[in-house]
Amino acid sequence: MLIFNKEVSTKLVILGGIAVVALIIFIVLSIPKPTVPNSIQAINESQAMLQKQYETQLKEKDNIIKTYQSKLIESQNKYISLTTKYAELQKEKDSVKTPVTNDEIRIRFVAVGFNPIPVK
Repeated sequence: MLIFNKEVSTKLVILGGIAVVALIIFIVLSIPKPTVPNSIQAINESQAMLQKQYETQLKEKDNIIKTYQSKLIESQNKYISLTTKYAELQKEKDSVKTPVTNDEIRIRFVAVGFNPIPVK
């Protein structure tokens, strides 16, 4: 067999080929690869980080919900007090009768803030 214009034996070519293949295998196997425990550890770390983020977001949302619930309760209480006051004022309005005598008219004007003109 001729290699670079020199006669080389077949055994030598086979040995050279085996050496090249062995060198390639050695290089491929010597490259460090991530091991399974490192992958599992990375997955566990990312899971813990995501879980912490989820819990903090959940706490923030719970606080927002609590503030809205307290505002809702406050608003409902205000609504109830206003409706009861409205009902009382409605009853008062319905119970008002027209004045019959002049004295009743004067008393109502004084109650509203209109004082009678003094007579000389």
